[in-house]
Amino acid sequence: MNNLKAFRNILKLDLIHGFNFYKKKLILFLVIIIILNIGNIVAVRNYQGNLIDLFFIMYKDVKFDPTALDIPINWLIINVFVIFILGDFISENLKRDSNYILLRSKKILLYWLSKCTWIVVNVLLIYLVVMGLTYLLGGVSLGFNLESSKFIKEVLVMEVPHLNILMWLVITYIFTSLALVLFQAIISIALNSRYAFLATTIILTMPIWWNNKFLVAIHSMILRHDYFNNEIGLSIAFSLVYTIGISVILMGLGYKLVEHKDFI
Repeated sequence: MNNLKAFRNILKLDLIHGFNFYKKKLILFLVIIIILNIGNIVAVRNYQGNLIDLFFIMYKDVKFDPTALDIPINWLIINVFVIFILGDFISENLKRDSNYILLRSKKILLYWLSKCTWIVVNVLLIYLVVMGLTYLLGGVSLGFNLESSKFIKEVLVMEVPHLNILMWLVITYIFTSLALVLFQAIISIALNSRYAFLATTIILTMPIWWNNKFLVAIHSMILRHDYFNNEIGLSIAFSLVYTIGISVILMGLGYKLVEHKDFI
């Protein structure tokens, strides 16, 4: 019971301090998302598409072409901003005002679990807000029809309900971002947060040039999955198991790093 109370207290402080830490970056990100949505709404209306078309063209990547450099701009902006907003909170928190909590509680595990929970909660919150904006803006402009998509039908290589595609697109974004944010958070503890952000961004961009299912960021690329592409055999099930597994491993490594860190 005491451990649960201590965990709740640390998490409450993290949620309050964390929001104050990243709110300006989040506002900038949401402004960009609104602008991207408006531009894509115009394109979808010209194509006589619907809301599910908007979700697809807004959040999809591009098909891999080894002969041409085709950068998925929306995908890149979204992923970069999520790690930019959340990735360095833990390291900055350790530097500024959390040492006394750790030293007084003597519960490093609870401290680290709170930080990991904070990351999970905020990744979910950011995507809830981002997807909610697309749903509201698109719904008002295009109607709230989520039945089928002209854009998805054109590129599918197997029969799958289009709403399922949309669901997996959102879920793979969430789990991929969770793994990437955890990676940056851990690297930021050991290195300068700028170098950690640079390293994470490099890892993020690797799937643009290489079509390999073991690259972490490729799992948020819906067009690289077997619904659209049979080249690398990337299934949704593999993406979920792989990104969750990577996240769990990173949480364990982060705990070991914090456990052996000199806070005095």
